[in-house]
Amino acid sequence: MINKFINKGEKITLIIENVKEEFLPAFRGLAKSIYAKIKTNKTRQEIITQMEKESKELNEKYKKGELKTFKSMKEYKEFRKIK
Repeated sequence: MINKFINKGEKITLIIENVKEEFLPAFRGLAKSIYAKIKTNKTRQEIITQMEKESKELNEKYKKGELKTFKSMKEYKEFRKIK
């Protein structure tokens, strides 16, 4: 269907948003195989900073008793059955 609107040899821009980190290697491989450029907005350092922030927030919630924790997988599964 796209071919109706694109003449052969024309370039298009494809924007994919909110991609999980785990899929980036696949998209990079695809771009490389079709000789296309790929750009990402988050740097590795930004990702690490975000993970550190989330980790601190979880730790604070745990210390305040706002985070439900389980001693075993069995206890977790029982909790999930109730809800």
